[in-house]
Amino acid sequence: MGVGARVSVNLLVWNGARWLGPCLDSVLADPYPHFSVLAVDNASTDDSRRIVEEKYPVVRLLANRKNLGFAEGHNVGIREALRAGSKFVALLNQDIVAQPLWLPHLMEAAEDHPEIGIFAPLLYDYEGKNLDSLCLRILNLNEEYRRSRPSPEAMETLYEVPAAFGAALLIRREVFLKVGLFDPLFFAYHEEGDFFNRAIYHGFRTAVVTTSRINHWHTSQHPGQISLRARYLAVRNRGLMRLKDPRQSFAANLKAHFSAWLRSLGESARSGILAHGDIRR
Repeated sequence: MGVGARVSVNLLVWNGARWLGPCLDSVLADPYPHFSVLAVDNASTDDSRRIVEEKYPVVRLLANRKNLGFAEGHNVGIREALRAGSKFVALLNQDIVAQPLWLPHLMEAAEDHPEIGIFAPLLYDYEGKNLDSLCLRILNLNEEYRRSRPSPEAMETLYEVPAAFGAALLIRREVFLKVGLFDPLFFAYHEEGDFFNRAIYHGFRTAVVTTSRINHWHTSQHPGQISLRARYLAVRNRGLMRLKDPRQSFAANLKAHFSAWLRSLGESARSGILAHGDIRR
């Protein structure tokens, strides 16, 4: 494979005019020699398409006729990348800013660890000041990290984890060919959790590469801007993800789902969440 393997960097766009400049400027500035950028627009109603077409002619734009959601929207770009023969597909949200050398660091890890199929960068807040709290939650699933909880400067280069966030991922071609793509049924929220469950089932491993760093405007950190539909999808899809888990029987998944639902209901009642309708991802 080599560190010069071809990468398709796929950016999913939906009404992202305020994000696209900083995002694409940072991605296109990367010195990795063998990558192309594909923007998949999910029927934006703002200036997103015009920005890509007029200001970033090097970026290929695919325009969906309707909003296909995160899952199928990304699938459109993944299919195109696989048809073009890309060895890796990097999936990015529009609300990210890539720190320097984010892609070379991911590709170096892929070269050094052929046994791992999916790589994720270390996620910071959008200003690049603090580690994303949900990224820290993912890192805590690694026993080595959990024992010492080092600062970013003292972290190991790589930590294996069972899953990562869909805002920024580097995935080997072979993973998609065996695991499949995102399930369109999810539309948005927890589709990556379902994907990781299937990846584990098929024997693929995932790691966070701490030398690769991305700033992300994480929606869950801004609950006032989460729509009611997004809240509904987050709750619905969490249960759907549990029910679909291929690592257990459907009966076991159903039992786990109802147990989790009862726990969540009890916690919500105690904290008053149900009274305020504040259901977050």
